Amino acid sequence: MKNVLTLNSISPVINDIFDSSYNVAADVKNPEGIILRSFKMHDYDLPETVLAVARAGAGVNNIPVDAYAEKGVVVFNTPGANANDNISLGATGGVAENENKEEGALTGQKTLVKAPKKQGNNVVVETAVSNGKDTHHILYTIYPNGEVDMRVAFNNSSEETRRVGITMQFAPGFEGMLYYAKGPRSNYIDRQRGSLLGWYRTSVDKMFEELSTPQTMGDRQGLRELTLRNNGKGLQLNMKVEGQLAFSLSHYDDQQFNYDVFYGGKHPYDLTRSEQVFAHFDFWQRGIGNHSCGGDSCLPQFKTPTGEHVVTMRFTPKTFEPKARFCADIVKNIKPMGIK
Repeated sequence: MKNVLTLNSISPVINDIFDSSYNVAADVKNPEGIILRSFKMHDYDLPETVLAVARAGAGVNNIPVDAYAEKGVVVFNTPGANANDNISLGATGGVAENENKEEGALTGQKTLVKAPKKQGNNVVVETAVSNGKDTHHILYTIYPNGEVDMRVAFNNSSEETRRVGITMQFAPGFEGMLYYAKGPRSNYIDRQRGSLLGWYRTSVDKMFEELSTPQTMGDRQGLRELTLRNNGKGLQLNMKVEGQLAFSLSHYDDQQFNYDVFYGGKHPYDLTRSEQVFAHFDFWQRGIGNHSCGGDSCLPQFKTPTGEHVVTMRFTPKTFEPKARFCADIVKNIKPMGIK
């Protein structure tokens, strides 16, 4: 029997995850694992039996990660695990009031389709998000070496959907970036002819664009590979893509763009920068168009395809010496090249 201690009230859905070989309770002795939400662990006397600590929620600011790492204790966080069932559905983006607004993001019911189970040496988990019309299936495969495959099957029922993709948040510090996609400037499904496919090196801050009225920005089409780097802690996260995907990264939450540019009056200096990194990984964004004669349209070939669209992302964490040059072995003598 494995003992798991809960330091906060945790959703009963965990009973579907832990089988009878686990004893999960708030009063267990000699726990091998701990699950918490907001409990502050900096002054907590950690039992010597603990092997792993998991926070049901985003971030680990209430956990002394470095101190636990020295003891060999693994710390996890689970963005969304502490969220309500009614969540913002980044997987569809939503139809805005007009093309200048992020307002109108669809919401959907998040469900655990299949509880985590062992498959060979791996662990697989299947979840789904549905808004009643479109359901998006996400299959996670977790490998013993720490790699995670995320297979996303998007379903879209309207060619007027503004965005079909997912949103993520990365921990503060992952500022350095190397990517293989179209660049070096932002480009979109109907604004990419002048952008070349190749390796580009930049930072999250440099992806911000000084628009007079800030909106979602920084899109790069044709993503094949992305590496984020935390030089301060010697951490690196590599992502490889199978399927069609575009991406953007920002220190500004899209919720700040929820206003009408004609009457809202926001400017770049009105925004609040976060240390957190907000990411979009999109199968498709509907074409920008040209707003000719006041219309809100784009050419038919740039409207959002309906049906199911599958993309797989593989995330690989690594460590490195903080003084090492950023992926010098990759970028040396590589130049951007165009494709037809």
